[in-house]
Amino acid sequence: MMKLTTVPIWFLLLAALAAAGFWGISNGTGAGAVSAQTGATAQPNELISLTVTAGGDARPSTPTFVSGGRSYDTYVGAYTTTAQIAMAPANDNATISFNGDDPVAGGILTKTVGLAEGHNRFTIVVTPPDPDPPAGGEAEPLEPVTYHLNIRREPVPRLAFEPDYLLMTEGETATYTVELDTRWLGAEVTVAITSDNPDVTVSPTQASFRPTDWDPRTIKVTVADDADGDDDFAILDHIASGGHFNNVYGRLRVEVADDDSVPAASAQTGAPAQVAALTPAPGDQPGTIVLAWTPAAGATRYWIAGIKQTDWDAGDFSGVIWEASSGASTHTVAGLDEGSLYAFTVAGGNAAGQWGLWSPLSRVTTSAAPSTEYPEPPTF
Repeated sequence: MMKLTTVPIWFLLLAALAAAGFWGISNGTGAGAVSAQTGATAQPNELISLTVTAGGDARPSTPTFVSGGRSYDTYVGAYTTTAQIAMAPANDNATISFNGDDPVAGGILTKTVGLAEGHNRFTIVVTPPDPDPPAGGEAEPLEPVTYHLNIRREPVPRLAFEPDYLLMTEGETATYTVELDTRWLGAEVTVAITSDNPDVTVSPTQASFRPTDWDPRTIKVTVADDADGDDDFAILDHIASGGHFNNVYGRLRVEVADDDSVPAASAQTGAPAQVAALTPAPGDQPGTIVLAWTPAAGATRYWIAGIKQTDWDAGDFSGVIWEASSGASTHTVAGLDEGSLYAFTVAGGNAAGQWGLWSPLSRVTTSAAPSTEYPEPPTF
């Protein structure tokens, strides 16, 4: 007669859930369960399931088995700050230590963890119970097994601009590029571009990005030549939609100089060459910067523009510095905030009123006043 073995209901339920993939990485359970490491029957020192649940995010949350069977990788979205990790050992009497915590026995262990942007790495150690010795002999103990879990939290999606600021003159055109700084999509992303100044227009007014086409998009900016003699500015707003970029926002500022007082930022026919190398250095006096550059062919004078980096970052362009230099290829800018970072650019002009291209931006920190604090005298 065949002998029947009674199987507990909870065992059948757990096995069914594991077989259906409920636990994320599933290799069976209990006697006869399959090990992710060897493909054979799971040992008491092995996990049979590992689940990562990250609520509120549509990305896959099931770890992918990699690297010989004991490392698992998964990823979550940019705004997912916590995840729940459930670990089930093959033997309910085994202990699980998570990230160096005290070992815990009793079956499935669940931990809630915080997730920083980037890679979040966790270590899981499964220690089997002491084996029952066979009749007339000693049992060979099993070593603990260490698992490594990596949960990658995607960076917060942003729009990136190059350059991130435009210095222009009335009547000219310039270009910049806009791109998505995160290369995960799932859907087409569209960036709508608007200007708050009718004299500053963009073309095109919309940029689209597709899963197979991530190249930066070039945007043309045109500044009208108005009748007044005033400098001006414009804010170019960029609002994205689609994929994980819904409502992601970015802005680029365009500083516009009146064409009667400031050199154009693009070369004219017969204009001097672009200033190719601008080297700024702290001056000898506090709050000063010395600018030196390679003379531009055809230039008899130069125009210098600068801005404090913190103002740039805050979008405050009310303090933009404009200074002129008559022919020399060095210039000292004074009256700046001590110990502060500034960005400068230079353009060359000639007697005919023609101006070449602005040099690439160069940054330097101003000289600071010497410290008036003196060390305490030694004690004898």
